[in-house]
Amino acid sequence: MAKRDYYEVLGVEKNASADDIKRAYRRLAIKYHPDKNPGDKDAEAKFKECAEAYEVLSDADKRRQYDQFGHDGLFQATPGRMVTLALGQDDGHGCCHRVYSQVAFVGRALARARVSSAAP
Repeated sequence: MAKRDYYEVLGVEKNASADDIKRAYRRLAIKYHPDKNPGDKDAEAKFKECAEAYEVLSDADKRRQYDQFGHDGLFQATPGRMVTLALGQDDGHGCCHRVYSQVAFVGRALARARVSSAAP
């Protein structure tokens, strides 16, 4: 199934301001929230779709990428993503980015510790 256009999901124009996007998301999130619609799988799916659209359109960089390349532009192949895809660890939403960021942070901290312990 093809993904719907994120602007269409939130019911806003492509030139909508950040405030318009936020307002539209909040309105739909309240309407489709699982607590307001217990057991309604359709409402749950729409709630998730709205959240995904808001995640992209509320971030200036992701929105710019989406506007230029569509859905495919959000998940372009990068060396790190290719590794996670090969390992079967990527859900397509950048879940591994946080892990790699933490690994890089720990790696830099260890490198600094080695340098400081080697100094006389």
